[in-house]
Amino acid sequence: MVMKLLTGSDGRPMGKSLKNYIPVSDNPNDMFGKIMSIVDEVMFDYFELVTRIPMTEVLEMKQAVDEDGENPMKFKKILAKDIVTFYHGPKKAVEAEKEFENTVQNKEVTETNTTEVSNRGKMSVLEFLKLSGASKSNSHIKEVIKQGGVEVDGKKATDFNKVLDFKSGMVVKFGKRTYFRVK
Repeated sequence: MVMKLLTGSDGRPMGKSLKNYIPVSDNPNDMFGKIMSIVDEVMFDYFELVTRIPMTEVLEMKQAVDEDGENPMKFKKILAKDIVTFYHGPKKAVEAEKEFENTVQNKEVTETNTTEVSNRGKMSVLEFLKLSGASKSNSHIKEVIKQGGVEVDGKKATDFNKVLDFKSGMVVKFGKRTYFRVK
């Protein structure tokens, strides 16, 4: 008997050591986000192996993507919502979808993706991020800054040694979706 195996979110064999698995114990927001990040090529395998959506519907979705040029994200949202509903219920699935749309698609700063920090006063961007817990490694913080991945109140930070006066209400973005708000 031959059985199809579920691949990881990146298309490789699923495994904890490869960090490409989606734990069933994940909270709804993390689960939804991880499902949305799977590569398009394996999305329909997930529909087939993990959901109870009839194969006729799955084949129609696949045809819409392959032949009609439909955006795969539309169907990934259906997939993510279905899986999150199974493990956490419909209410949590709707909330997770809204959170995904707000934080990932619309890049909004919300309570769930923001950490409040009390590092106030004059200090370098590097020092602020280190104290905030953005990373344990100074070199990692410097690399993210060099790549343009740090913003202070919406303005790119390019010099990790630049001293700024961090005041209450300021928002510092680190990477794609990590925010720190000064108390």
